[in-house]
Amino acid sequence: MTVLGEYCQRWKLKLNIEKTKIVVFRAGGRLSGLDSWSYNGTPLEIVNCFTYLGICLSYTGSFAKTQVTLAKQGRKAIFSLKKMVKQFSGLDPIMLCDLFDKLVLPILTYGCEVWGFHPSDAIERVHRDFMRYVLNVKTTTLNEFVYGELGRLPLCYIRYLRIVKYWFKILQSPNRRLIYKLYNVQKNHMEANVNIVNWVSLLKDFLFRYGFGDVWLFQGVGDVDNFMIVMKQRIKDVYNQTWHATVQDSRKAITYRTFVHCIQPQVYLKSVHNIKYRSALIRLRLRNNHLRVETGSWNGPTAIVYHQRICQMCNMNQIEDEYHFVMSCPLYSQLRKMYIPKFYRVRPSMHKFVILMSSENVKLLNKLGNFACKAFEKRHTVIFN
Repeated sequence: MTVLGEYCQRWKLKLNIEKTKIVVFRAGGRLSGLDSWSYNGTPLEIVNCFTYLGICLSYTGSFAKTQVTLAKQGRKAIFSLKKMVKQFSGLDPIMLCDLFDKLVLPILTYGCEVWGFHPSDAIERVHRDFMRYVLNVKTTTLNEFVYGELGRLPLCYIRYLRIVKYWFKILQSPNRRLIYKLYNVQKNHMEANVNIVNWVSLLKDFLFRYGFGDVWLFQGVGDVDNFMIVMKQRIKDVYNQTWHATVQDSRKAITYRTFVHCIQPQVYLKSVHNIKYRSALIRLRLRNNHLRVETGSWNGPTAIVYHQRICQMCNMNQIEDEYHFVMSCPLYSQLRKMYIPKFYRVRPSMHKFVILMSSENVKLLNKLGNFACKAFEKRHTVIFN
């Protein structure tokens, strides 16, 4: 404070005492009586957190409040985005996600090079809610369904890439730069204390976990751009394995995992332009419907046993799942003849169903969407009449 006062006096500067705060970084507990500061005889207020350049610096070193603040700002941006897209018709989910990446993602990842290793459930929840909005599905829809259909990764993986890129920028900066000196202070502190957890230790753990330990040992790479391409693909492959394992273990994804095997934007989201047809396909694929295989799982402890979720629309005594709905239920036989090619209708099988649901033929996808839309309407009419 004395040095600051001398500097301001020399250059005829005036410090705003009301906006000047003190943050004492500590693990917790109360401040001692010796923890007091003043500027030219005026006491300065001690606070638990201070916002600097949009980042909330908490006395504990946690960035939880920063993430909550960014999540709130992200939701405001999404509200503005929704208001804007109402002026346009025909925007498909992939386009809406692209707008999200341009207008909302920069807000949610602001300053993530510093706090990006910390968990951020509040921010990821904003991302998932938007994906459910563009797909128009329930909040109870399996997370893996929305990631898989839109071909998107959790935002933490984007933050990891930015952190590594920022690390390379630090390594390439001149030795006299403050950021380079601070990096070396943390690095030396980590090497001297095995159990220390700081930004550098988290970066090191990340690189070793993803198979890039040699990059840490050499403190850099030759071609940064090529390395970032490799790392991006590695991160995508790792999450794809995690996603695939979750889908395989989920009872709700019994049908879904037969025709979706990896995370990528599904073709029908762009090729089926009729909103009603596309929405019906989404409801069918993501189990956002009222087929017995879905409604039978409701009501928790009183849920119907899986093999007893029999179709009430026909006398075939089969589970009313997506396969039965599309391929065999007699209630939709006329619609099936109109919209489903003969190859799939004659001697239907699970193999043919998988081929149909995973097809990338635009004409066939539009027919399937038309069938799903009208079949759902017919089912609704039969139940309530």
